[in-house]
Amino acid sequence: RTPSLMDSPSADTCSGGFESDGSCSVAGKVLAAVAEGLGPSALLESENNYIPSKKLFQVHVEDDWLGSWIQWLVASVLCLGVVVQFLILGCFSADGWVAAKLVMFGIVTEQWGSQSASAVCALLRMKKTPTPRIELIGKVTDASALKLAQAIVEFGSIAQTQTLALQCTQMTVDGVRKLCEVVFNSASALASLDFSEHESFGDGVVEALEEAIAGTESRPASLRLLRLCNCSLTSKSLEVLGGALSTSIIRTLDLSMNNFRGGGVPLREILENAAILRELRLIDCQLEDEDIVLFAPALARSEVTHLDLAYNQMTIKGVQAFLEPLPESCLEHLSLANNNIESEPQSLAKLAGSWASGSRTRESTIDLRGNPLSTQDLEAFNGILATLLI
Repeated sequence: RTPSLMDSPSADTCSGGFESDGSCSVAGKVLAAVAEGLGPSALLESENNYIPSKKLFQVHVEDDWLGSWIQWLVASVLCLGVVVQFLILGCFSADGWVAAKLVMFGIVTEQWGSQSASAVCALLRMKKTPTPRIELIGKVTDASALKLAQAIVEFGSIAQTQTLALQCTQMTVDGVRKLCEVVFNSASALASLDFSEHESFGDGVVEALEEAIAGTESRPASLRLLRLCNCSLTSKSLEVLGGALSTSIIRTLDLSMNNFRGGGVPLREILENAAILRELRLIDCQLEDEDIVLFAPALARSEVTHLDLAYNQMTIKGVQAFLEPLPESCLEHLSLANNNIESEPQSLAKLAGSWASGSRTRESTIDLRGNPLSTQDLEAFNGILATLLI
């Protein structure tokens, strides 16, 4: 049979000592079990050893209990922090004055405190230092945007706000018009507007911004940057911009993620009329070869230095439209990335030569990544540029 600790060990095996009645002590039984090759479970089979085993188990549980309490305390602190943050955010959305006070006392950062239009208005009133950029995303209505515009004007001497970004809000075109009437009919320092991510706007937003872009007799144009990405614009908006930009001082115009298919002619007018424009971004605007062929020649008469045409539908035919105007253009950075430009070594070599023939250096860039071109095509193209550019 299998031996157990209930068996009386001999004097040879009971090296842990004897009790007064001659029986082996607990320590002796443990050592005997080890000597006879029994596992630790044998100790639990002994009724005499049940209490010591329980004590050992209780000590282990107490150690784990202490560690569990520490873990519970840390988790509680983290959860409390999350709850406090949500409460603070609730205060920001419910009462701008509370949020502004928390910022002024240094309890939260200004970025955290500027989560609503009412909070920004309160901050503009309290602060004694400039607020050059205001950016709000989400729950901004026409009414709150109008109050924000009034605060920018009222506290403009201290705030000196130059950039206003209201993205993906609840505003309408009428709200944009009223905001511009308040801001640009005053001595505001505002020079940059971003109304991106408003698919409900449509072409009406450009008409609402026309005076802000072109300026008036009593109020010269002051807007230097305009972003209207993903605002459901069409070529009709390009026609309005073509006229307004003739008296504008806008240097950066970002119209990405709008459908301008068939807008080659108004794009040509923009390039020809916008004497101050330096950067034009038309990423993912559904432009095709026919559009490129129509506006590319105007680059020779344009002051644009950065042109981004990534993620359009251009093929090698559209690339060929750049060959003639590039040597005379002011372009320093041209992105044709992620189009449908296929491999045609002769045309690509001509493009590299045309790009290098202007007054450009190796700091100038032309981007063809993401097109169906082989690694060898890109290496050959870059090799020609490296050879020709200074």
